[in-house]
Amino acid sequence: GDELNVNAYRLDPTVKSSSHQILQPLVQSFIDLVISIATAHSLTVIMWEEMVLDWNLTLPQQDIIIQTWRGSDDDALGMILNKGYKTLFGSNAHWYLDCGHGYFVDPDPSNPDSPVRPPYLDHCSPYKNWRHMYAYDPVADVPQSQRHLVVGGEVHLWGELTDSVNLDDMLWPRVAAAAEVMWDAPGKKPDESTTRRLADMRERLVMRGIRAGVVQMEWRHFHVFGKG
Repeated sequence: GDELNVNAYRLDPTVKSSSHQILQPLVQSFIDLVISIATAHSLTVIMWEEMVLDWNLTLPQQDIIIQTWRGSDDDALGMILNKGYKTLFGSNAHWYLDCGHGYFVDPDPSNPDSPVRPPYLDHCSPYKNWRHMYAYDPVADVPQSQRHLVVGGEVHLWGELTDSVNLDDMLWPRVAAAAEVMWDAPGKKPDESTTRRLADMRERLVMRGIRAGVVQMEWRHFHVFGKG
């Protein structure tokens, strides 16, 4: 249910429309079928937030987990929780790993409104470094009465600018910082102990052949701040 391209249905001879009013019952019918198949096999459906927030579908709350992704000003997490759904957090403002690497499409000289233009930033820039990810508190604005509905979180990495060569560096050490947010109390600010802990983790990964990105310069890793 992620970012349904309504223009595609203009090409469908049985629909020939991109109208939400026409498409909504068709989307509802398709999603109902998917849920019925999944629940018949005792599976839990994880669905993107658009099916609730953009398409206003009627979904069985007990069988659904909603994955949110629009963060900061959009507050998708809060809106989903207010509707009573169990949810996963994964804000594009904090936990999107491919942000800051630019668009994967070329500029369109025939389109003056093309988003691909100088300085060629992508839709979710800037780059989310590990400290930014560590400091993210996904439940800061979630009342205690709704926190039982937050079942976990997810870091997102899309594949357009990622391959087998740069995958390790795109993931590590940033996913380790996100993992600590989920198993420890969120909202902590990174300090020297955080840096050392993550740098040690990075060295262990490298020793195992994982090409993890640098956490801290090597000299700083072996010297305590303020000492020789």
